[in-house]
Parts: sequence; C-alpha cells; structure tokens
Amino acid sequence: MKANFIRASVVLALLGLGLSGNAYADNDDGNSGFYAEVGGSLSTPSDVDAPFTSTLGTDVNWDTSGAVGVKLKLGWDFGKIRSDLKISAYEGGVDTIDSVTASRDDFWFGSATLNGYWDIVNKKVGKRLSITPYVGLGVGAVGGYIRASSVLADGSGATRRDNRRDIALAGRAMIGAQLHLSKHVGFTMGYDLLVGGIEGSTFTNHALELGLRLTF
Repeated sequence: MKANFIRASVVLALLGLGLSGNAYADNDDGNSGFYAEVGGSLSTPSDVDAPFTSTLGTDVNWDTSGAVGVKLKLGWDFGKIRSDLKISAYEGGVDTIDSVTASRDDFWFGSATLNGYWDIVNKKVGKRLSITPYVGLGVGAVGGYIRASSVLADGSGATRRDNRRDIALAGRAMIGAQLHLSKHVGFTMGYDLLVGGIEGSTFTNHALELGLRLTF
C-alpha cells in the first residue's frame, strides 16, 4: 500500500517536471498579490520508532496507516516567485505495534513551514485557461501525537495502552501545477514531501494534494 502510494507520488512529480521541460512560452501569469489557498490531501506517513509502555523499555515499531489532511496557505505572489506560510494537519492511525495488531489507535500530526516557490512557466490552454507548474522548498516545524492499545509482544499476553508526542524541526519539498480559471481563481494539484523527526527518528510524509487558490 505504502509502496504503491509512493510510486504514484513519484509519477506525479515526473509529470510535473515534464510539463516544465516542454517548450512553453515563459510568460508571467500576471497573478501577483496576496493569495490564500485551502485544500485536502491523502498521504502516507512513515512508521514511528518509539517505546511502547515502560514494560518493553526499548523502541519498537509503530506501523502507521494512511492519513487524510487539510492545508491552509497564506502568501504573496511576486510574479515568477512566491512565498507563503503553509499550515497542514493530518489524521491517521496505527496498524500494528511491534508486529502485533493495534486497537483504539490514533495518529495526529501537523506542520507549519515558511516556503518559497518558483512558478516555472505559464502555458495557455485555450482562450481562458492556463497552467503554471511550480517547485518549492520550505522550513519550519512538525509535531505529532500517537496513541494505541496492543497486546505486548513479550509473551505475557497483557494488553497495554500508550501514547507519544513530539515536535521538531522540519523541511518540505513541493512540486505541482496550478490551473488558472481566471486571474483570481485557480485549482492546484501537487506532491508534498515533509521530513522531520518524531521521537528521535526520521519521519517522512508523502502527500498528494488538491487545493483552491484565491489571488487578491
């Protein structure tokens, strides 16, 4: 499941690079000014390595499930270059802990990053529409809260419940495209890679996003 999702994300990224590599007219889309964007996503977060109750005493694998998310972006479009604050929140779950099925499980995580983008080209599609592929990078913070119940894998048969939380520095990389319906309204589709740390281990989240952007 996770491998298929990551492959689909890579395909989307390659398609975006293909758009930017064609012989399009390198025109400014004219949509400069303040913008706001809202949207949703489907994502695949990496597993979390963390202790599960003091009984085990060592890090075990919390096998996470897929997550759904929402995003809010507030920024300024300078023409070819954009900058914004992106806030994302996700909700997922836990499939297993130390290879034992988990129950009553939740995994919430979120991020806030300051980002910069390059709007590569603006390609006209018919008389009214146009497409602008973009790439972007950002830095900020990621935080997570994870909890679940599971039978201990130590052979005792005891059921325990535990939770973990953490916040750390994060970076993100983005690639996508905006379909301009007018000078002020557009739809976005993109791939977002978030990298940070939860419980001292590297955490990644691969997300496919859709959004609605309003430029004022």
